[in-house]
Amino acid sequence: MQQKFFVTAAFPYALPLDVDELVTRVRSYLVADVYARYHEARGRRVLFPMAFHYSGTPLVSFYERVKSRSPEALKLLKELGVPEDVKSPKELGDFMSRKLKELFDSLRLRIDWEHSFTTEDPGFKSFVKWIYLKLKEKGLVVKGTYPVPWDPVEEVPVSSHDTEGFKQIKVGSFFLLMFELSPGLYLPAAARPETSFGITNIWINPKAEYKIVEAGGKRMIMSSKAAFKIRFQLDEVFEVGKVDPEEILGKRAVNPITGESVPVLPSSSVDPERGSGVVASKPAHDVNDYREVQKLLSKPFVLESFDVDPKELEPKAVIELPGCEVPAACFEDNRELVLAERSKGKLKPEAVLKALKGSEDQFLKGLLLTVLTERPVAEVSEVIKRAATVGGVALEFYDVLNGPIRSRFGNEVVVKVLKDQWFLNYDDEKWKKKALEVLSLMEVVPKEVSRSLVTVIESLKKRAFALARGLGTPLPWDENLVIDSLSDSTLYYLFYLFADVLKDKEVKPEAWDYLILGEGKAEDLKYLRKRFLEWMPLDMRVVHEELVSNHVAYMLFHHAAIFGTSNVPRKLLVTGEVEGVSVNPFKEDPQALRLYLLTAAKPTSPLKFSEKDLREVQKRIEEILKEWPSGDREAGELEEWLESALALRVQRAEAALEQGDVREAALQALGFLKDLRRYYQRLEDKGLPPSKEVRRLLREWGSLLYPFAPSLAEALGGVPRWPSLERNLEVEAKEAYFDMLLNEIKKVKSDKVLVEVAPREATEALREVVESVEEGVWEELEDVPRQLLERALKLSEEWRELLYYIKDEYEMASSLKEELERRTGKEVHVKVGDAQPLSPKVRGL
Repeated sequence: MQQKFFVTAAFPYALPLDVDELVTRVRSYLVADVYARYHEARGRRVLFPMAFHYSGTPLVSFYERVKSRSPEALKLLKELGVPEDVKSPKELGDFMSRKLKELFDSLRLRIDWEHSFTTEDPGFKSFVKWIYLKLKEKGLVVKGTYPVPWDPVEEVPVSSHDTEGFKQIKVGSFFLLMFELSPGLYLPAAARPETSFGITNIWINPKAEYKIVEAGGKRMIMSSKAAFKIRFQLDEVFEVGKVDPEEILGKRAVNPITGESVPVLPSSSVDPERGSGVVASKPAHDVNDYREVQKLLSKPFVLESFDVDPKELEPKAVIELPGCEVPAACFEDNRELVLAERSKGKLKPEAVLKALKGSEDQFLKGLLLTVLTERPVAEVSEVIKRAATVGGVALEFYDVLNGPIRSRFGNEVVVKVLKDQWFLNYDDEKWKKKALEVLSLMEVVPKEVSRSLVTVIESLKKRAFALARGLGTPLPWDENLVIDSLSDSTLYYLFYLFADVLKDKEVKPEAWDYLILGEGKAEDLKYLRKRFLEWMPLDMRVVHEELVSNHVAYMLFHHAAIFGTSNVPRKLLVTGEVEGVSVNPFKEDPQALRLYLLTAAKPTSPLKFSEKDLREVQKRIEEILKEWPSGDREAGELEEWLESALALRVQRAEAALEQGDVREAALQALGFLKDLRRYYQRLEDKGLPPSKEVRRLLREWGSLLYPFAPSLAEALGGVPRWPSLERNLEVEAKEAYFDMLLNEIKKVKSDKVLVEVAPREATEALREVVESVEEGVWEELEDVPRQLLERALKLSEEWRELLYYIKDEYEMASSLKEELERRTGKEVHVKVGDAQPLSPKVRGL
């Protein structure tokens, strides 16, 4: 049976994308297309399908911006030629999918549109429902309470796909220790649990706005932003009123763990947008706190105004770190300090007991020694955190650590603790293990992405996936909710195999059992099951790096749940982001844009867009398309060299593609332009007209260019067939030797030049040494002169290969003498001298 190649790339959202986002995706599609065309040229059956993503809130939010007459949204529609009077989000998606298809076709993407679909098609929705029924059946979908990114206005969970700019949302938590300012009134101050015994004071920002909120019978003072955010995390939160920070400064609040009263002091470094806007100062264990305290200590009049004794602010080191009496004084960066303390540090029992004023209590001392001080600092942190939150003297406050991030509706994302919400249980250790097994069976390019995926899989937590609004597939067991855009696109590449037949049909779960898993019987679907078996597994998946930590990770989990370790995609290739795009891809020369995106940087690396470089690519295309003279002369030595040069480029392009380096492969294919230029120059050296072989070799070049530049390939007469050419190393060696002599002769100013070459026996000796080096027979090299050995070791890979075809340098140089004279206009003399092999001495006469 004919070999197959099944390749997919992450399908695009059918909405007006930011130009950098769009071109980033286009770049990954071009890489997938290169491989589709390459395998087609190798004679394989190829399937490269594409679909369009409508799910979630992106289309809905953009449509609402259009309806509200947003100037930015209307401008985007006008630039794309999409009418403003679209009637629904789906109609907007339909328009955009057609525009994107036009762009992809202009770029000559070899997409099998017959297998296309949208995520709003009934057949696809039935497929997604089947997946979720399977996940629920396996206990991987659970209901519970969990913190999730949230749009506070639209009241829906938010994933990276639902944010402006597709930004990843990093949710973290703050440990807020409840310092009592007055009876029933608290300052929830952010602290590291393990440093709770070393707190000297509390910081607030004197220029920020603070509010009093009441929750759970306690009144708390926090920044206005925190007062808003906490409403989504605690029940029955009431805003009591505002409070002037000046009224709090200088007052004292009680540490609920140590019972110690500490002063409230000002610090402009406190960010009211993060956490509670109140920070517990531990100058021995926080670089910023240490610096702020030092500033205050240098201003005694400020401390006097707050009735604070400077000794109160002296750092209290409760974690012992080798070589650091005050750990914060030894570091410039807080992250490094925390890492060092949690990996190398140890809680100091005497400091803890002193903070607790319980040094005479032997029971407490023993308890501390066994429960806290004998454990690693990281464990101590968790013990204190759990004990304090359960005991009601602290609370866990969730926040977007890399905020502010806005949803596609334009609202700032907060964190909501959702109750009775459906989650994908990525916490499940058995599921994690299976996902890691799937990853281990897949080739990943570049390799470091595989390591990143291991970290992502191991750290993934429960994830909310059901929305109350938006486009998408209804939850099978609750039609009022839809599955979000990252959760319905995990295994969609499977649906491509059936899309041409089933996209408009409601397919029952039992039918999917048969089609995907081979369970049960369905005679009318037998041919589709056969098709599935013929095309699986997926041979290559191409995604841009933004999708690695979500889409790809979820794909691995879902694949593990449905298939286990069978049908694992063979290869994952991750492309880099494109930034600074300054052209409209819909209006740009598609042939130049295609080649530029393929050659400007390695596909796995980020690309900083350069319009200047794009124009250079256009010039190169124009040169390739010019008329290349040919004649009636039969092929000679130069044409043999030209064919060999092309064969070498075919060989190198193939090797690069196997390594996932599309850029190098494309550059090798385009590099034949340099060989052609050289060919015509060498014709002048020899006084020869072009050969008729040029026409054939141009067609072969076109075939080499087919995966990278199909329009160019067609213009040159190329066909979808990978060139099969033989190298002639003998003529390659002679032409390489010519170039070497030419470069040396050009350096000489005299009109008469003497070329001294190594004797034949010296060249033979070098060849023998190179053979021994390549074969690793080092004992044969013991008596070799050091200079000869060094020469052999310094030879380039190219010269090591060609050396075997240079028998006598004098004969070769003499045969090239006339051509060198014609090229340089100098009189050239050749003789055997004391030169090293492949290193002729050239001087003026």
